[in-house]
Amino acid sequence: MTHPPRICRHCDEQIKHPQDEALVASEPCNSVGARLIYAHVEHVTLLKPHLTPLSILCRLLVGHSSQAPEPRPDIVETR
Repeated sequence: MTHPPRICRHCDEQIKHPQDEALVASEPCNSVGARLIYAHVEHVTLLKPHLTPLSILCRLLVGHSSQAPEPRPDIVETR
C-alpha cells in the first residue's frame, strides 16, 4: 500500500525527503483515529496553533472559574 504524499502544514508543498520532515501534530479524523500533520524541519518553529480550539478552551476555563461555588455557612474555614 502506498502512502499519500506528506504535505508541509506551513508552505503546503510536498515533503520529498524523509529526513526533512517533522511530525508536528495529529488531528481527529472521522475515517481513522487521527491524521498526522507534518512540516519541513525548518518550518516547525513558524507554525502557529489554530485559534478555534484555543478560544473554546479559554471560554470553558473562564466559564468554569466564574461558576465557583459559594461558601457554605455550615462549613467553618480554619487556617
